[in-house]
Amino acid sequence: MGADLAGVLAAGLLLGCAGRTAMGVEQREAVLREVRSSPPRWLAVSCVRVHLDASPGTTFLLGGPLEEQEPRWPGRSEGILPAGTPVQLLDVSFPGAEARAARPEGTPRDQVWIRLGLPGGTTAILPLPDRAHSVQEFWGALGQWVTRLDPALQTAGWND
Repeated sequence: MGADLAGVLAAGLLLGCAGRTAMGVEQREAVLREVRSSPPRWLAVSCVRVHLDASPGTTFLLGGPLEEQEPRWPGRSEGILPAGTPVQLLDVSFPGAEARAARPEGTPRDQVWIRLGLPGGTTAILPLPDRAHSVQEFWGALGQWVTRLDPALQTAGWND
């Protein structure tokens, strides 16, 4: 019964933000199902760890230094998470009306937030533009940042 209620609540949240996201409800539900059963992955590119002033307890991962981002968000860069770092997809939050209302000003509120599990038990948000209109486009866009291919297997034997 609890799982059924959780599914109904999740569907309700998705429906509530249907008007302000690029993907339809069915596509978002399919993405969330895949994320829940997703195997471990790795960062495909190095990311800058950032803490924004508007949400200091949240780590964001960006593709470059904070001062080079548009729009500009006040905060501080705190080092690099290198490509090849193992990550786990934990959750995806689409930028509907409820998400925008819950996300603080001064954060990438209009973007899709991918919550990643990092080594050591910490988490981070990888914000991506809300441009995907299908499940395939979503995974294609995420694949530029996070890969299913273990980099250790790709480089095995290079020094033999």
